[in-house]
Amino acid sequence: MQNSLLFIDCEVHAKSGKVIEIGAIGPAGQVYRGISPGGLASLAGASSFLCGHNIFAHDLPHVQTLLDSNPQLQIIDSLLLSALLHPTRLSHALPKEEKTSPDTPNDPVADAKKCQALFGELTCQLFASDPDWQQLLSLLLGSHAGFQGFFSYYRPFLPTPPQTPPQTPDPEWTAKQIQQYFHGRLCGQAPLKAYVQNCPLELAFCLSKIEAGQMDAPFSPWIQNAHPQAETVLHSLRLQPCGDRSCAYCHKGLDALRGLQKFFGFPSFRSYDGEPLQERAARAALEGRSLLAIFPTGGGKSLCY
Repeated sequence: MQNSLLFIDCEVHAKSGKVIEIGAIGPAGQVYRGISPGGLASLAGASSFLCGHNIFAHDLPHVQTLLDSNPQLQIIDSLLLSALLHPTRLSHALPKEEKTSPDTPNDPVADAKKCQALFGELTCQLFASDPDWQQLLSLLLGSHAGFQGFFSYYRPFLPTPPQTPPQTPDPEWTAKQIQQYFHGRLCGQAPLKAYVQNCPLELAFCLSKIEAGQMDAPFSPWIQNAHPQAETVLHSLRLQPCGDRSCAYCHKGLDALRGLQKFFGFPSFRSYDGEPLQERAARAALEGRSLLAIFPTGGGKSLCY
């Protein structure tokens, strides 16, 4: 699956911004090590995709002449792909086992090889996932600047969709497909169409977290810093009751009594003088309302907290 990919890494001086060395792995395993992007011309001419780890933010400015002379090259960023498929991973950085100290210079050829290995691992992981999930990601991110190159590469390997998608991106249609696939796993009233239109990448991070069953783990630090809106989107999808009794997720997943039984093992909330103080406090918190709970001794404050 990697016979049209050129993997690249640029070692750049932290202060001057000058290129120290460029490393690359060509489509047939050819190795390039040098300073000038022009030395990559033959490898680039035989490639359709240029892949790097954090390539959009780090490498592209230093190889712009290569792109200008090879307009067929589409860009793939393995960092974005890693964040998408592992949204709770503590670090998306390439491993640096060969560095014996912080002062040891990076080896761009070694990093290009690591990028190649990581890309293969991530692509195989996606290929082994649910076919409908693969189609959803393609619908959601296929025209996104950060993933357009990847899905152009991966599209021939996509399973045949159960329904033929529109020829042009349709946020409403995409939102309906997401709602169907995640039925019972997110709020039925969540503004998915708006998220598809305005923050598709942040929505994709959230859906990936839900798909992986990793709701108890926080987003990776990289996602938290680079895409803080993902937390807001996730709160809307999973943590904000819509109040609709027909919502398959909120009615069960955000019901105070069901939560009490599931997480604490109690059949019902405690009452005090016939007043359901615990339940009122829990429901107010789930609904996002401000509250001040003043309970008598033995009223069950700790459980509410």
